[in-house]
Order: sequence, then C-alpha cells, then structure tokens
Amino acid sequence: THTITLAADIDLTGPAAALSNPAAVEIILDGASHTLNGGRKGTVLTILGPTRARVRNVTVTGGQGSSGPTGNWAGGIFNTGRLVIENSTLYANIATQGGGVVNYGDGAEAGLTIIRSTISNNFATGMGGGIANVATNGGSAATHVENATLTGNRAVAGGGGLFNEATNGNGTTTFS
Repeated sequence: THTITLAADIDLTGPAAALSNPAAVEIILDGASHTLNGGRKGTVLTILGPTRARVRNVTVTGGQGSSGPTGNWAGGIFNTGRLVIENSTLYANIATQGGGVVNYGDGAEAGLTIIRSTISNNFATGMGGGIANVATNGGSAATHVENATLTGNRAVAGGGGLFNEATNGNGTTTFS
C-alpha cells in the first residue's frame, strides 16, 4: 500500500500524473482536509486500471475534462481502475461527460465506490453532471454510492446527478 498525504492546498498547473500501479495493494491519496484545485487546466485526478486507489478527505475542484475517448471527459476524476472516494467533496468541475467523476469500463472492469462524500455543483455540456458511469466494448462499469449527497449538478443532455450507460457492456449503479 502506498500513501500520499497532502500537507497543504494544491493549485495544479495541469492534470496530475495518473495513479497507476497494478502491483500495489492500494494507492491512498489522503487529502488531510486540503483541496486539489485543477484551475481549469484539465482533469484533476486519473486512476488507470487495474490500479486500486482510495481518495479520502479531499476536495477536488476546478477541473475541466481532458480525459476519456474524446479528450474532454471527467472534470474532477477519471477512473478506469478500482476507486473508492470517501469523506470527500467533488465541487464545481466541468466536462463534456462526467463533470464530477467518470467511471469508465472500456473492454475491462472499472469500479467506483463513493462513501460519505458530496458531489455538488458540477456541470456537463453532455451527460452526467455529477457522475457518468459508462461501459463499452464488452467492459463493465459498476458504481456504488453509499451515504453520499449528489446536489446541484447539471447536464445539458441528461443525467444531472447521474448518467449510466452501457453500450455493448454492463453498466450498473447502486445506491444505499
């Protein structure tokens, strides 16, 4: 297990390097109640499959989509691995699809669990203002939302809070 702990708020000058280490049991990004601000310079965080990651106690804001198949998805977080977001806030991020977070299973498995977190005031010019859960090319995308708040998210084409899509794949979302 590898842990990265923030010691202060961080204003990014571009997208952060992707978290990618399939050999690790888990990569933990502990925000220690600090903020990662993307400054509208790209997707704030990317987790590549099959990496297992946990993002906790952090506010992710100011992201502008620069990921996904069209290069403009996921303002806050783009995930193709196994990601747990806990005790965190995704706020005021924008993208074409998945303003707050995208869970993307493209020919592989992607898993997203959101626990005790808030996803608010994110915006998508397409679909999935808060969350976009997308499975394609025989892949699977499974999102689980537990004791979390989705509020004030907007999307022009649909799914202000959540957009779930499976095109030749299996996309599921559960709430508890």
